[in-house]
Amino acid sequence: MDESVEPVIALLGHPIAGNPAPLALSRAIAALGLDCRLHSFDVTPDDLPTALSGLRVLGFTGVWLDDRLSPHAGRWDSIQENDPHHGGEPANVQPPGPDSHANNSGPEDKAGTEQPPSDAIDIDAITDQATRSIATRCDCLWRCDDTPDQLVGANRKRLFFRECMAVALRQCDDAANSIWVIHHHQRHLDDPASNQRLPQSRVIVLPDWSSTGDAIVSRLNADAWPEPTEPTVVFDLSRQGHPESDTLRKRGYELIGWTEALVGSLNACLQIWTGRQGSSEIMFEAIEEYLGV
Repeated sequence: MDESVEPVIALLGHPIAGNPAPLALSRAIAALGLDCRLHSFDVTPDDLPTALSGLRVLGFTGVWLDDRLSPHAGRWDSIQENDPHHGGEPANVQPPGPDSHANNSGPEDKAGTEQPPSDAIDIDAITDQATRSIATRCDCLWRCDDTPDQLVGANRKRLFFRECMAVALRQCDDAANSIWVIHHHQRHLDDPASNQRLPQSRVIVLPDWSSTGDAIVSRLNADAWPEPTEPTVVFDLSRQGHPESDTLRKRGYELIGWTEALVGSLNACLQIWTGRQGSSEIMFEAIEEYLGV
């Protein structure tokens, strides 16, 4: 890279064409008036180790990975999210390769010994379990002051979902019994047990079933779902979106899915890379424009 000081960001996808993230991020950066250069690259999963190593050597400030690539970055155990106190915060990441090894003790892991309240631990554990279908991913990498010659990374999209779930669960008297994760083996949700579980759930999670290698999604029978009497949030973790998501939204359920998570994670990445947060409204408008919604 040259001697310029503005952040230089790489956006990697396979394919990157057709992905609205570059447009959303560029619009947000322009609105902030930031000097920041974005470069988009089409990289195959097999070439990802070489690409990340090259970006590290070339001095890129940050890297964003799309949903096709992020699972392949996470398989090198570069992200440490299992500790409920950790909450998905960054861990040191070596660009994956034959000689790479993960250093799973990020700076946040060692900071302080104060324990969070027990209810916070419970909610952290609940959201950790609820988002396991997207756990082995890394979608955001950057440099930190402690290791400027390396990249560190985290699963910002998963952290976005976990934070939103935590907000909803904190409004419930019994968080553990107020969340319902619909697992991939639950094919039909019109059985008595499901009918009993649905009304008491304030948070409903539709996992990313593609991560299980299962191409068949559960039939939600959403037309028969009762209209919620209390605010109820449905989290759709899949990239393609559940085919009955729109029906749930029309019946009065709040839906947080791929688009919301994309905007939330891009904003978190932008904060890391530049110290500034962009406009979520501008990002949503750019995504809708790009997808022709």
